[in-house]
Amino acid sequence: MALALIIISALLFIVSYVVMQHGIGRVILYVVSFALLVFSLTAITAADSWHWGMKKETVTTTKQIKPVSAIKQMDMNMLIEQKLGTKDEKIVVYKLSDKGKTKHTQVDVNTTNKYKHVKADDAKLVTKTQQYVYKNSFFKLLFAGLGDGSVYKSRTNTFELPDNYVVLTSKQAKDLQKQAQTSKKQQAAQKAQMAKVVKQQMMAAMQKNPTMSAAQQKALQKQIVAKVTATAMDKQKQQLMKMDQSR
Repeated sequence: MALALIIISALLFIVSYVVMQHGIGRVILYVVSFALLVFSLTAITAADSWHWGMKKETVTTTKQIKPVSAIKQMDMNMLIEQKLGTKDEKIVVYKLSDKGKTKHTQVDVNTTNKYKHVKADDAKLVTKTQQYVYKNSFFKLLFAGLGDGSVYKSRTNTFELPDNYVVLTSKQAKDLQKQAQTSKKQQAAQKAQMAKVVKQQMMAAMQKNPTMSAAQQKALQKQIVAKVTATAMDKQKQQLMKMDQSR
């Protein structure tokens, strides 16, 4: 409507100034058309610069997400946080399904990414978008044709993550992958060290109870192996937690 008012009032102004004869009718049309022209231009400028005739509105969306990858030996899941250039802007990489392609948050200076650990089975992404919308039908009609009726202001992405989720930078994720691809010699050395610890604990237990039966020894060995493995995994998990960007 504002655009139509500009065109109509401009035409009427030209008609009143150029075509019409002197008289009260010319003066009235001249003043009215000029006032409408000024009002229309001012209204469009005010709406564009100061969001005149609009109000703030928050739109909230929630979707379930999946990790970029799983660290199976630790029963942990991972999202990736990636910096953009030299600025403080960051994006968070995730998936919407286990076999789907990776997605990432919006590349936008007005977008903020946050993390929140919750007691839940599934991870969620809660997005709150602040935007300006027209206050009522009058302003909607007035500015018809000048946009879709909403102006983006800011966005906050909150990742609600279970405790078995970590967020690593892209560099940390690459380093972790390299560590997982250790040489056969290193893997053999780790296994040998674990076997040595198990043997030492078995010998200590046998000294305390020399009459232990074969079945008891087997059960005890199983317990010790599980305990040593769990201890090793706990140490690795603690190191992983120190790297976590979401805590």
